[in-house]
Amino acid sequence: MELVARDWPGDTHPIRRRCAATTRRPWRATVRRNTNPATQGTAVQLTTGQAAAAYGVHRSTVHRAIKAGRITATRRGDGTRVVDLAELIRLWGEPAHPPGEQRPGNAGGDDVQRETVEALRALRDEVAALRGEIAEQRRLPPPPTPSAF
Repeated sequence: MELVARDWPGDTHPIRRRCAATTRRPWRATVRRNTNPATQGTAVQLTTGQAAAAYGVHRSTVHRAIKAGRITATRRGDGTRVVDLAELIRLWGEPAHPPGEQRPGNAGGDDVQRETVEALRALRDEVAALRGEIAEQRRLPPPPTPSAF
């Protein structure tokens, strides 16, 4: 195999150098398994999805913070990535929706569901009535055509 200039580690071309830098995986160093039984389960740990929901951000935002090294994550025995709540508080402050607390929008879930079902029934009745009107219109004789002068 012949080596060309771009195959050498000291390549100085800016685009190839930038592309090579993006293939590194710095997040591998920040994700580690928590194997110390003394520290397992002592702190509140949230999955990335739970952390995102607590702070009202997207999961990818939490993953980017882990990848950038702003917060550290560990993997549970089942392979799920978890973050200590203390790490999240250090980075983003107190969460808007603490874990375990029900969000205000979900407080009246039964009432909202009941209203939605009633509205759906009303819409179905309206659609059935409109279909009946359309069928009735189709049964009428066609309108008379105007005669030519």
